[in-house]
Amino acid sequence: MSPKAPETLAVPATRRGEAGVAPEAQLPGNRWAPGLLAAALAVGGFLLLAVFGEGQWFSRDDWQLIGYYEVLQDHNQHWSTVTIVAYRALYLVFGLNSYVPYQIVGVLVHLLVVCLLFLIMRRARVQPWVAAIAAGSFILYAPGAPLLLSQFQMTLGLSLGLIQLLLADHDGANRTRDALALGAGLLAIMTSGVGVAVVAGVGVAVLLKRGWLAATIQTLPLAVIYLLWWTQAAPGGRTARFDLAAIVEWCLASLEGVALGLGGSYLLIGGLLALFTVVGALLTLRRYSLATLRVRCNAVAGLSITGLLLVATTYFGRGFFGSTEASSGRFSYLLVACFLPLIAVSFNELIGRWVWTAVPTLGLLLLVVPIHFAALVDGTPGRQANSATLRQQLAAIHPFLADSQVPDEVRPWIGRRGTGMGELEMGFLRSASRTDRLEAPTNPAGEQTREQATTRIGLAQQRAIFGVDPADCQEITTPEIRKTNVGDIFRFSTNPYLRLAPMDLRIETADTGITVRSELGEYLEVVLPLGRVEFSSATPGRSTYLCRTSD
Repeated sequence: MSPKAPETLAVPATRRGEAGVAPEAQLPGNRWAPGLLAAALAVGGFLLLAVFGEGQWFSRDDWQLIGYYEVLQDHNQHWSTVTIVAYRALYLVFGLNSYVPYQIVGVLVHLLVVCLLFLIMRRARVQPWVAAIAAGSFILYAPGAPLLLSQFQMTLGLSLGLIQLLLADHDGANRTRDALALGAGLLAIMTSGVGVAVVAGVGVAVLLKRGWLAATIQTLPLAVIYLLWWTQAAPGGRTARFDLAAIVEWCLASLEGVALGLGGSYLLIGGLLALFTVVGALLTLRRYSLATLRVRCNAVAGLSITGLLLVATTYFGRGFFGSTEASSGRFSYLLVACFLPLIAVSFNELIGRWVWTAVPTLGLLLLVVPIHFAALVDGTPGRQANSATLRQQLAAIHPFLADSQVPDEVRPWIGRRGTGMGELEMGFLRSASRTDRLEAPTNPAGEQTREQATTRIGLAQQRAIFGVDPADCQEITTPEIRKTNVGDIFRFSTNPYLRLAPMDLRIETADTGITVRSELGEYLEVVLPLGRVEFSSATPGRSTYLCRTSD
């Protein structure tokens, strides 16, 4: 008895439909759609680089990835080896004198995401015009401006995951494509936590189309590798506790962020787009058999699952910031990218049944383009002002590079989230200056910025653990003036013996005042003569312990 040949699920051509299914209506001039999308990509890329990204400068994550993290170290709990290598390569070639090369990479990766989404839509038999307009509406996605115009770790992880999805989405056996898909998936999980969620979605897509064995091959080795890294790297950081009410609030905020992002900050437009998507999805499920959908829309289903996984998993990594984080531009960028193919499939079904629905569906997608454009224009002065501040900070610390009193391990400008120079150390900047990868700033820093830099460097904020003598700890309920000498070390905390919730400490010197945060290092080492310094809690009504320690 001869073995039975494996069953092949053939996808019928759109114009024929499947047995018992009426053919879909086709929009005229479909052959022009890919070319117009290519033109939109070129114009969008130019606008992002030359107009909206003008004056952009390095910010906190950039500095950390260039000069602080070890190659296998986690970055905010993300495995970021590929991102770190990419940043280091750009640094070796271009140095720190211009942000444009880094920005070019970020814009190109974003445009690659748009192209990959278009290919996924076409793989799902979405008409060219529908796919081109849906993908094109994402080119100038204003809420995701930080990802479009600067840091590319999330978009790079997403794009590598999408490449794995497209490579693994094939019929039958193809070892070469499967091997390349695994390679792309490995790079994705080594780039950002986003890649982990996309790989899980790839597993769902391959399971639907090719079965459990192929899905296991595409996911299990990557899961084992990721777990091995996790056990060795032991990523630290805060995690949100399990709280059902907070989780529900987070999920609702995430959906609101998607609706507002799709609608260009207009909830009505986003709501209508969501309504059309739901109706179109239900009609698609009713029109086609599950056997056809498993082949035709498996990648779309996998990406939708990826979006849901991102909502669920991101809560535990970012939920402690509050539900507003769930609707942030960075997060909504990822979710909209995951759900955009589903939107295209749903709109394609509506237009295929009733061609007149192309006006409200595609019209809304086209309408948000000028809205996002205007939002990017409005946000440009703020981004440029923030970049100018960061340049001023670098100019302020540049003279200290030649000061031998300042140790290499001092972190010169620890800022809050998304600002400052993060964990970067003076030693790295000195090395960059010696190798001509960091030129002297052309515009001098303002007086206030120079004074703040002197205080931050003079009272170097450290994470190292020093000995604490309880007798040297004093609770501060009102401002406390202390005389400081080079070599003194102070610890500040809500408790002299325990590390509790992050808190702010206000430091006033003769020239200026700064606020430091305990989660960025709760020890202050005096490395420059500052004389008398006033310490106080930056939170009204909250007491602080200040301890003079011995190393």
